[in-house]
Amino acid sequence: ELAMNVVNAAARISNFLGAQLLGGASAGSWRDGFEIIAGLMGQYVAGLVSTPSLGGGSRNLIDLREGRGAYCMTTLASLHAAYHGLSPFATPSDRLRVVMSLSRLHLHVIARPAVRARRFRDLRRYRVSPGLVGFSTFNLFQELLKLSGITEADFQQAGGDVVHFDYPEAKRQFEAGNIDVLIWLTGVPNAL
Repeated sequence: ELAMNVVNAAARISNFLGAQLLGGASAGSWRDGFEIIAGLMGQYVAGLVSTPSLGGGSRNLIDLREGRGAYCMTTLASLHAAYHGLSPFATPSDRLRVVMSLSRLHLHVIARPAVRARRFRDLRRYRVSPGLVGFSTFNLFQELLKLSGITEADFQQAGGDVVHFDYPEAKRQFEAGNIDVLIWLTGVPNAL
């Protein structure tokens, strides 16, 4: 028991000293970017441990704050929210620092041809996938709901629904006709 406590304490100290890079996701630009960065760092930084995670921008920052790593990949929106203690972060993380900025992300609202929506709130009549809970796209979607004066519950009342799939599954469901609208925060050349 004592040995396990020592090993766990040593691992936490290593994390704080810079032994782990958090990032990843199951697919898309997050995964590609993380694999490239982790590969380069592994070549040039002996002993670096990279940890793929499925949480995206916000989840990576939460894991970072809880000592599971020293560096993480995130988005500017998630970093801003964490730094200032905005939702989903209960308190400010004002010791965060940006090491590098890689690329601009774009908000994509991809709709089937039959979707007739002139305003964001019109989407509540359709089945919408804004990504998984905890990802930056989901958090941005929550902000858009607030700005539009609606909630996820309004979708079901209007005949639509909000379903939380990761990007590859959302794409499959969209192609199968089970999803009407995809909301993605990603780089323009994303193959998905």
